[in-house]
Amino acid sequence: MINKIEPITKLKQDRTAQLIAELFWDHDRLSSSGQETLNKLAKMWRVPTEEEMMGTDTHLDDLPSDTERNDG
Repeated sequence: MINKIEPITKLKQDRTAQLIAELFWDHDRLSSSGQETLNKLAKMWRVPTEEEMMGTDTHLDDLPSDTERNDG
């Protein structure tokens, strides 16, 4: 019996990409093969990888911290 393959809807694409992105919260707890698989899935679904995200957040270092003293 051949099952009909349903096309992936935009909603399913977005949800899958969101779930892949959420997995990066546990990236450091995954095995090395798990991290490799997650990175492959991220690239396949055009989700930024952990490495790519590290390069985009450098501007955050320029922002004042909540703990910095403000005498002005």
